[in-house]
Amino acid sequence: MIDLMKKRFFYLFPLFILLLSVVCSCKDDNNEPTPPEPSPEITIPSSENLNPVLSQEGGTVSISFTATADWTASLVNTRAESWIAVTPSSGSKGKNEITITTTANESYDERNATVVLKCGSDSKNIVVTQKQKDALTVTSSKYEVASKGGNISVEVKANINFEVEARADWIKQQTEKTRALTTSNLNFTIEPNETGDKREGEIIIKSGELSETIKVYQGFEDFITLTKKDFTIPEEGGNVDIEIKSTLDYEVKMLSDIDWITEIQSRAVSTHTHHYTISPNETYDSREAKIVFYNPKDENVADTVSIYQMYKGAILIARNEYQFGIDGGTLNLAVQTNLEFDVEVSDTWIQQVQPTRALTEYNLSFAISKNTEQKDREGTITVKDKNSDKKQVVTIKQSRIDLEREALIALYKATNGDNWTNNTNWCSDKPVSEWYGISAHNNPTRVMTINLMNNNLCGTIPDGIGNLSSLIGLYLSANHLTGEIPNSICELTSLESLGLDHNDLIGKIPENIGNLENVTQLGLNGNNLEGNLPESMGKMSNLKFFYASDNRLSGNIPKKVLDHSNWKYWNPEQYIFEQQSGYKLTVNPKDLYSSTDYSMDGEVSILQTHTKGNGIKIVIMGDQFVDMDMVSGGLYETKANETMEHYFSIEPFKSLRDFFDVILIKAVSKNNQMIGETAFSTEWVGNNLILFDTEKCMRYVQKALKTDVLDNIQVIMLQNCHTYNSTTGLEHNGFSIANCPFTQNETEGFAYMVRHEACGHGFGYLEDEYITSSSPSPSIKDIEYYTQRYEKFGRNANIDFTNNLKNIRWAHFINDSRYYNEKLGAYEGAVWTKGVYRATETSIMSIDYSGLFNAPSREAIYKRAMKLAYGDSWTYDYEEFVKFDTQGRADWIEAMNKANTRSVKADSRFKQYNHIPPKILNYPAVAK
Repeated sequence: MIDLMKKRFFYLFPLFILLLSVVCSCKDDNNEPTPPEPSPEITIPSSENLNPVLSQEGGTVSISFTATADWTASLVNTRAESWIAVTPSSGSKGKNEITITTTANESYDERNATVVLKCGSDSKNIVVTQKQKDALTVTSSKYEVASKGGNISVEVKANINFEVEARADWIKQQTEKTRALTTSNLNFTIEPNETGDKREGEIIIKSGELSETIKVYQGFEDFITLTKKDFTIPEEGGNVDIEIKSTLDYEVKMLSDIDWITEIQSRAVSTHTHHYTISPNETYDSREAKIVFYNPKDENVADTVSIYQMYKGAILIARNEYQFGIDGGTLNLAVQTNLEFDVEVSDTWIQQVQPTRALTEYNLSFAISKNTEQKDREGTITVKDKNSDKKQVVTIKQSRIDLEREALIALYKATNGDNWTNNTNWCSDKPVSEWYGISAHNNPTRVMTINLMNNNLCGTIPDGIGNLSSLIGLYLSANHLTGEIPNSICELTSLESLGLDHNDLIGKIPENIGNLENVTQLGLNGNNLEGNLPESMGKMSNLKFFYASDNRLSGNIPKKVLDHSNWKYWNPEQYIFEQQSGYKLTVNPKDLYSSTDYSMDGEVSILQTHTKGNGIKIVIMGDQFVDMDMVSGGLYETKANETMEHYFSIEPFKSLRDFFDVILIKAVSKNNQMIGETAFSTEWVGNNLILFDTEKCMRYVQKALKTDVLDNIQVIMLQNCHTYNSTTGLEHNGFSIANCPFTQNETEGFAYMVRHEACGHGFGYLEDEYITSSSPSPSIKDIEYYTQRYEKFGRNANIDFTNNLKNIRWAHFINDSRYYNEKLGAYEGAVWTKGVYRATETSIMSIDYSGLFNAPSREAIYKRAMKLAYGDSWTYDYEEFVKFDTQGRADWIEAMNKANTRSVKADSRFKQYNHIPPKILNYPAVAK
């Protein structure tokens, strides 16, 4: 037994020791904190290129990296998957490598893609660039030039740098400048062809292995040319050699009977030299002869030589008058005399250079300075005998500097004219009236308008612009102009329109811009202009349209600007106050007119009483009107009466007028501008909506009409501001508020506003017939909603969602021959571009100058008016409507005929109209 125990102990003891060590080890581990798991991480050696560039032909690049956990590789832009691939797209921790492969780039633009390596929250970006396909093309490879020479312009389209070589000495490039990555116009001057043969030259445009060859062909015309045309011979006589270049046989004649000139040698054949002997002059007068070399078949092809012979003791100069351009130059006079003489110069802009003498001929040289004056000038050089009164006077005429032409050239150079979208004829020798965008009078130059809108002008406006003293219109909008507006622009006192909007101009509006008192339109919006509006703008009495929004303007607007008679016409809430983020123009409340008399607030007057039916109520109110507008016959009442007359001026309202009551409620505002305090808190918000306190408006109506029930009452809210932005609010109980500002065209524009908003939306519950939705087509929910409104309430009767003329909502009119001339059909586009249809191409529910309702709209208005006038006892009868609509049809056809005569569909006067679709209000039927 003891032996057995020993054996067991022998075997168990090692096991016990092992167990004890494990226990101790566990105990030690509990005493030490467990190290955290390392965060997933990607490490890329510094030797790897994280911005690889691959050739146009395509290729591969490999990137090595180490990941501490599972990783993925993907493209940021999935559209790049068509030309770039990454393999593998994922893997596990450890050392890895991805391969990026690109296909050939067949486009003419460089392309980029970003590969993202991601391991947990760690990521690394690899930006891959692939070069573009090189392109070098010309739009025309053949040019034919007349013999007299001229200019050609070669249009080169390239995305690489290129060189130009003219392989003929008679082809001269006007500018050595080339340009990459764009379209370049290379201009060349072709010299006159005096060779007597047709000739051909080449222009080579090349870049590496790419090249284009342009052929230039030039014809010739027959000519006779003298190498020297004036000869001065001393009194002793002498010989004259006349060299002629000619492409044809010619004849010679004297213009008068001359016996003192004798030809001593007959002419040769190609290059001709004629030799003449001049006899001594024994008279006391100088003499002159002219010899004509001409084509006997066409005497218009000719040239003439003049031979002058001096008398004894004479001072002889070949010509007595010279003409210089504005840049001046050098005048060399050959004076033949055997007398001692003096030289007198009349003006300082003519300076004599040291003369030289050869026998009896003196070569006098004079420097003619540049004419910097704005007028032509004239001077004289007198060569006078010292011992007698013998003399000869030479007149020097110099044209004035053409400041206006120079100003245009300065504009061209300052705004990178070589790369304008269109620079036809600019800086050429053609009259400036033929330069693109220029309207001008010539001789002398008088530039009237410059219209270079959206023409890729890049650079600054030069000071020389102020030299265009006759300029009426300057339009440089929608370009890339930088720098400040030069003060010299304020010297253009004839200017009527100035458009500098939508550029990158900086600095302040020039303080003396008020000098432009004839300007009616001034566009500065869409730049980075800073500071305030200059006080001098208060002097611009003719300024009707002013745009300065979307700049960096700030500060309190000067009172003199606020007091401008057209301040409200400028629609400052939209076109002035809206600035870039962080910038704000403000108004000192003390500078605004403030009402003190509120006694007429809430006063009610009846403008019209119904004589038929139950009386359909229209309430006219207004916001932004102050106490002085409320007097009898004042602005408030005048505009209210205008509104009523506009409302009932067209069919069917003209024929329905007797069914309506029109009530006017006065509302006095503290200030007459949104920037201040107004009765109904009208305000302008960023999306162009005009919002006001609708519930307060409803309380005014309830109080005036002594009722809490507002069912089927229409309110026209006049806004004392001038904008084409408006909207109408509609309630399910028939209550509506049509918001009607005066617009910037207070007659036709305001009439259109009342008819569209109040008559069309507010009463007829009609829909817009132009595009107002950002979606191209209506959704199923849209169609269901509009269909339900039509079927339940008869609303939106002027649009439908089918173009089936048998089922469309106005099919009964299409099938009625009495409405044939209205050209009713299914015209796509109303609210949405696609999938919705209107009855006529234009109407007042679109932006249409004719301002009439089409047949479906007239019917919908008639139905609602008769239902409100006679209640539920009235039932619709189609033939009764057709009879009622006789005048409506006649007016529509008359308007169509006028429109066809003018061939116009929409009136540009309303192009700024920014109507907001009618809004369905959810106010209770009884306002609280």
